[in-house]
Amino acid sequence: MAHCLIRSRRQRWRLKGTTSYDVGSRPHPDLALVAIGALMLVIRHKALQNTLPRNGFAGLRTKASKHCEACWQAMHRTAAPWLLAGAVQALVGAATTGMLYLVAADRAEYAAGVIASVAFVVSGILLLIGGFLGNRAASAVSEHV
Repeated sequence: MAHCLIRSRRQRWRLKGTTSYDVGSRPHPDLALVAIGALMLVIRHKALQNTLPRNGFAGLRTKASKHCEACWQAMHRTAAPWLLAGAVQALVGAATTGMLYLVAADRAEYAAGVIASVAFVVSGILLLIGGFLGNRAASAVSEHV
């Protein structure tokens, strides 16, 4: 009998805890934003150190950037400031969304979703700008090679 009472108390405690930050019940755009921001920072760092080899996985890949190693490096060096801006935007959006979930869990779901959506869109736009400018730089290098 005592086991049932303890078990029911735990269940009630768990039910009360679901009004705060329940990891299993909500989608977490803040975690996706952290992953995107971290990936952009890693690519930017490797590009500035000239240690990002041409590959099919990480980096900005266009026809111009795949032409040669110099084009690849030129594209990523040109896009590096935009990658930093996109990463900062994603991480600030993740922090804001995460804090909203922690502070006002049930009351702020809509606002957190809007903030996360805006952060995704702005980070994507900054990445596209960097890719466009980097592609122009890679095209200019490929004409001279």
